[in-house]
Amino acid sequence: MSGTIIAESVGAGWTSALGEIVRDIYFQNQGAEEYRHGRRQVVADIHTAGLDPCHVDLLSKFEVRASLITPILIRAEGPETHQLWGLIVAHQCSVPRQWQTEEVELLDELSIHVAIAIQQAELLAQTQTALEKEKALNTFKSQIIATVSHEYNAPLTAIQVAAETLKAHHHILATPMRERLLAMIEQKSKHMSALVSDMLVVNQAELNRLKLQPVPLDLGQFLAKLIEELQLVNAEHRITLAVRGNMAGFRGDRGLLRQVFGNLLSNAVKYSPDGGGVRVQLVGTDTHLICYVKDEGIGIPPEDQQRLFQSFSRGSNVGTIPGTGLGLHIAKIAVDLHGGTIGVESQVGQGTRFTVQFPKPARGTDAISSSLIADDRETSGAGEPETELKSHP
Repeated sequence: MSGTIIAESVGAGWTSALGEIVRDIYFQNQGAEEYRHGRRQVVADIHTAGLDPCHVDLLSKFEVRASLITPILIRAEGPETHQLWGLIVAHQCSVPRQWQTEEVELLDELSIHVAIAIQQAELLAQTQTALEKEKALNTFKSQIIATVSHEYNAPLTAIQVAAETLKAHHHILATPMRERLLAMIEQKSKHMSALVSDMLVVNQAELNRLKLQPVPLDLGQFLAKLIEELQLVNAEHRITLAVRGNMAGFRGDRGLLRQVFGNLLSNAVKYSPDGGGVRVQLVGTDTHLICYVKDEGIGIPPEDQQRLFQSFSRGSNVGTIPGTGLGLHIAKIAVDLHGGTIGVESQVGQGTRFTVQFPKPARGTDAISSSLIADDRETSGAGEPETELKSHP
């Protein structure tokens, strides 16, 4: 067991211990428990007090001849009523010393005052943390209300107009017009449903109720199916998928992964209003899967990239392109739950590349590893064949 000297007052000419990391086998094996029960140590001479040899060597290192030690105990919850926070130590360095009763009592009283101060400081810190969380929650609620009001108003108005038109003029409307109005109602309803779903996910994450449910998964096939679905409704964009390396051994939550890559792919399309290609690359190693999603869209200003994964955060150059600012926040939450990382590289007017890394479970376990690959360069997957899947408009 070890501890660090965090404060001291030492006479001129004597060895300072401030900042020293002290390792004491006696303290680990026996002393800590004794101090926790209120024991003090009063030593007139370290060489005649019967101390453990390693303890004597430690004290001699700091030229100590006599010592007086009293514990700093703070209240603790549970069966252990007191927790040992630290020790107050007085050393006599020049010669042995017979400690007086008033000196011992003074150190005892000082330890009590220090313990009270520590507990008050911890209580203050807890109170400040709770207030900050409450403030953040209130801000989040305000953002939700503002987002719902804005994002629901437009689709609700469109649905209302389409429904009223159908109700009033259904007998004279041509079939293509009726189908267009019905399709509009369906599309806007899906948009509102997705918004509700996103806010529920964020709310569950804020309450720490979002749980990972991993299953064995071929991420390459998963992405191919997702791209195929997206390509059907985005014919003006060409989305390609290249898969290489070792795909075996990955476990992931299908629902959360759909949130991750659904948001990344839909953003790649949405923020490329002039069309262009969206390139997805999936690389597998023995320990990780790395996925790159690159578009040729409007890009993200450097000043916006730092907060891009925060809730309700969007690029300042999105203009009238619709969005809530929740998608990438949800993607980050889902990636974090998998023990992975997500990053972004972008230049305005030249496009954006997102890099997502997932660890594979260690062999023989089902646990999601938290180890990461520091270098996000595309690895070759040596010895593995490369498979390229392409979806065409």
